[in-house]
Amino acid sequence: MGSEPGLDPDLEDLHEFDVMEQITRRVGRAMAIGFPVWVLLLFLFPFSGMGALACMSGASLLTLGVVIWADRRHARREGGGAPAGAPTAGAPRAPMSPLTAVGLTLGGVVLLVYVVFVIVTALRGA
Repeated sequence: MGSEPGLDPDLEDLHEFDVMEQITRRVGRAMAIGFPVWVLLLFLFPFSGMGALACMSGASLLTLGVVIWADRRHARREGGGAPAGAPTAGAPRAPMSPLTAVGLTLGGVVLLVYVVFVIVTALRGA
């Protein structure tokens, strides 16, 4: 588990939960920024005359760049960001509601279906 010798097991578990919470927040922030940008680019790129696969690849790469830029900018605003594995400070967060979990799951399924549709359409030579 990568534990440091001499640490209390309860403190070690709390530290690992803090790390997981930090990663979850970063992924959530990336999705909140990246998904709308990706959908917008997927809507706008076909007007450039590119094919379906080129539109999807370009939109995905540009979205990745925007998300990385936003994450680095956010880390700078927080004072350089916490090093990987450092415990985070702040109030404990409430657990995710079941409605939010269902919404995120359905959104992921819709996104997956759309990506498969675009790939199949590109392979058929639309």
